[in-house]
Parts: sequence; structure tokens; C-alpha cells
Amino acid sequence: MFILPALVAFCFVRIVPMLKAFYFSFTDWDGYSDDVKFIGFKNFVRLFQDPTVGNSVVVTLIFVISSVLVINAFAVLFAVLLKAAGPLTGMYRSVFFLPIVVSPVAVAFIWRSMYSYDGLLNYLLHALQITTQHIGWLTDTKLALLSVIIVNIWRNTGFHMVIILAALMTIPKELYEASDIDGCNAWQKFKSVTLPLLTPGLTVSVILATIGSLKQYDLVAVLTGGGPVNSTQVLSIKIIQDAFRYNESGYASAISFVLLFGILTVTILQHWILKKKEVEY
Repeated sequence: MFILPALVAFCFVRIVPMLKAFYFSFTDWDGYSDDVKFIGFKNFVRLFQDPTVGNSVVVTLIFVISSVLVINAFAVLFAVLLKAAGPLTGMYRSVFFLPIVVSPVAVAFIWRSMYSYDGLLNYLLHALQITTQHIGWLTDTKLALLSVIIVNIWRNTGFHMVIILAALMTIPKELYEASDIDGCNAWQKFKSVTLPLLTPGLTVSVILATIGSLKQYDLVAVLTGGGPVNSTQVLSIKIIQDAFRYNESGYASAISFVLLFGILTVTILQHWILKKKEVEY
């Protein structure tokens, strides 16, 4: 009875819209009219033949793989360094965690200003005489996706660092003392003690980073809107554009469920693979 109000609200704002979207994925609904025609699997057949969907899948995979690898690598590095910071650990943890507290839209606007033609990055590069030309961070098709990935990494690393740091705190000191007696150096202790026992925390961090990157929308929408020339058009941008710009909500619903299936598949595989690597002490 206590959870019933929250459960009803959850069903109303999550489950019911999801079921309706699943139904619309088999229709040609434009998102506005009452004229809804059932067309079966035509939307799903179409999306597998649509080159723009293929481009979005490739861009999304590059975005996800780059973000997940770098975010977790930095998270482990900073967590290990912060654990050795002693009394200042709490302060540094708050500083690193701060970007995730800020709205992603606000973060995107700040970075868009920094990336602009006369922005901070171009000013610094010019002042340091690294380059004499202004770089189009968000307008160059070769740099736009990298620029968005950098913002995503900057915003999310602190959150995942806290997850890794919490896992680090659970490793018994006795194991490090035993490794000192055995004459292990810092790298050997990290490879043989820290990293294997970090696997449960890394499992959570990798899965959350993957899910967050696969459905990333805010940063990309504000920074580039999917451009230039669709070079940053991740699947979430493609779905929103098809639904609201081209009035193809049925088709967009079909793409969204393919994305949902992809997220579930990747998450289950990651959990299964990483769980096998977890060790006990």
C-alpha cells in the first residue's frame, strides 16, 4: 500500500507511454493526427535499409566505446590517486563530482561557448602560439564528434570515480600489507590486488556509462544538433528528429525500440562477461 502511489505514477508516466510507443512502431502515425494506419513490420524493415540509421549506429558506437573506455580509465586513475590523498579526499571528490550535478544543458552551453570561433580554447591556442588559425571544433566534421565526446567524458568521469573509489574502500588493508611483505611494487599491487578486487565496482561503472552514452541526447542536441552533415547524429538525435521534425512518430518509435533492445543486449553481455571476472578474497 505504501508503494502503490509511486507504482501508479511510474506506470502512468513510463509503462503506459512505452506500450503505446510499441503499438505506434507498427503504424504510420505522424504524431499529431487521429488517422493511424497499422502497417506491420514496415517501419522495422525500413530502418534496416535506411542509410541515415546506419550512420547513426556507427556514430553512436564510436561515441559509446570512446566514452566508456576513457571515462572508466580516468575514473580508476583518479580514484587510486584520491585514495592516497588522505584528509583531502573528501574535498577532491566533491570537486571531481561537481560537473555531474550541473544540468547537462548548462554544461553544453558552457562548452559551446568555449568551442566557439572566438571562444576560450581558440584564444588559448592562439595565445600560446600553438596555432594561428581558429579551429572549428563543432563545425568541422572531423572534430565535432571528438569535441562532444570530450564534454561527455568531462561531465561523467567524476560520478564514475566515486563508484570506483567506493569499491576501493572495501579492499582490506591486510592484502596490501601482505603484498608489501612479498616485496611487490606499486604496479604489481595494482595489477594483482587492486584491479581484480575492483571488478564489482567496474561492472557497475561500465554498465552505467554504457547505458548513459547509448541514450545521450542533451549534450549532443545543444552542442551540434547532430551536425555538421550528421557527423554527430547519435541514435537519440535521429529518433527525436524523425518524430518531431519530419512528423514520423511511428518510424521514430520503431528506431527507439531497436535502441532499447540494443541497450538491453549490451548490458546483459557486459554483466555476464564482467561477472565472470570478479574474484573473492
